Amino acid sequence: MKDINSNALRQMISKTVASRFQASRRLTLHNNLSLFSITLFSILLILVSMVQAVGLKFAVSDYVVNIGQLFLSILVLCFSIAITMSDFSLKSSKQHDCGMELNELVTYLKNKWDIELSDDEYNDSVKKYYSILAKYENHLDVDFNKVVAPKKICSKENLNYYARFGFYYVLLLTVLTWIYYLGVPPALLSVS
Repeated sequence: MKDINSNALRQMISKTVASRFQASRRLTLHNNLSLFSITLFSILLILVSMVQAVGLKFAVSDYVVNIGQLFLSILVLCFSIAITMSDFSLKSSKQHDCGMELNELVTYLKNKWDIELSDDEYNDSVKKYYSILAKYENHLDVDFNKVVAPKKICSKENLNYYARFGFYYVLLLTVLTWIYYLGVPPALLSVS
């Protein structure tokens, strides 16, 4: 059976569309995790400062509490700078816009399913495809792999994808460990 150029082109563009939407979701998750981390760290800094301001003591020395506060303050600063410089939200929006533009081309080609395109029509579609791509930053291989990979939870592609967010998980675990280590001030436990 002869390959039909409109089908092959539509399939190629469809994979790019799916990869762009996946990149948009990945960047949105980065943005949300970053904002959640900054918010959590800021709230913790405020709460610890309030507990110290009213004269309550934690289960550990003030020195350990102050080192923890310094560490969290540095993290908030670093996350704020990273979010500003990375601009995950804007990049996510641009990936989504690219996917939408490419989707228009896919819709046009769906009407040409199993129809051989003329050389001019095929070349025009390819030019449109590449002109759209040229306006936007490319997605990452991890986005493409997530799209074309089998939908198994423990696949190599999924592990590679979620490993990109490992930094957030480690930071949150570190902060939760610090909170646990601080303990609840004994004076708060005896209030009745």
